[in-house]
Amino acid sequence: MSTISDVAKRAGVSPVTVSRVINRVGNVNATTQQRVEQAIEDLGYVPSGVAQSLRSKRTRSLALIVPDIQNAFWTTVARGVEDAAQSRGYSVFLCNTDENAAKQQRYLDVVISQRVDGVLIAPFGSEARDLSRLLDRNIPTVVIDRHIEGWEVDSVSGDSLSGARALVSHLITLGHRRIAMLAGPAATATAADRVAGYRIALAEAGIAEDPRLIWYGEYKALSGERMMAQALDAGGDPTAVFAANNAIA
Repeated sequence: MSTISDVAKRAGVSPVTVSRVINRVGNVNATTQQRVEQAIEDLGYVPSGVAQSLRSKRTRSLALIVPDIQNAFWTTVARGVEDAAQSRGYSVFLCNTDENAAKQQRYLDVVISQRVDGVLIAPFGSEARDLSRLLDRNIPTVVIDRHIEGWEVDSVSGDSLSGARALVSHLITLGHRRIAMLAGPAATATAADRVAGYRIALAEAGIAEDPRLIWYGEYKALSGERMMAQALDAGGDPTAVFAANNAIA
């Protein structure tokens, strides 16, 4: 197995110069950099990730923690995260929580032990204490598609409330007044926002809310089937359904 010294010898430079090229720290002219890169390719040299991380205190790795990778939405998110990370020299650990608080905490312990440089997470729960492991260690974090109370954390999310309001308003314009709301987990901000949008649309149309038509579950197909059965058995007599995501639908 080739070493950094072998690369340096082949390229006719010092190991320090090879290290600068590998770590992209600059101060290397274009001709020398090309010579080093060619030597790395010729020798099939692979830098030691462990050694690099010990020196730089960085692992050039990120963790992406999502609720359900089988959901096409999260598959698309994962692809976007990986593309962006790879283009900047980072690797991504993918973790699937199944909207399970205990599983989420176990994954947080794992990614912290792996000393990832940052975490992107669609968390189960909406309070800062749910992510205290990240907050206490000051690990760079981005929250995806959820809201966290008590932590001014970077986040990227869609407008669930306005989207739900628009969708339910559309059903109302089609003549429906008894619309079943099949939501996600009550503890998640997206479910709360979508139910809030549903309620706003009903209120704006002067339609009284019927609790027999509002059901919380999981963002999964089996949960959608169960909630639909509950809505039908409860006697609310829905004529239309607002499913909170594609899996439920």
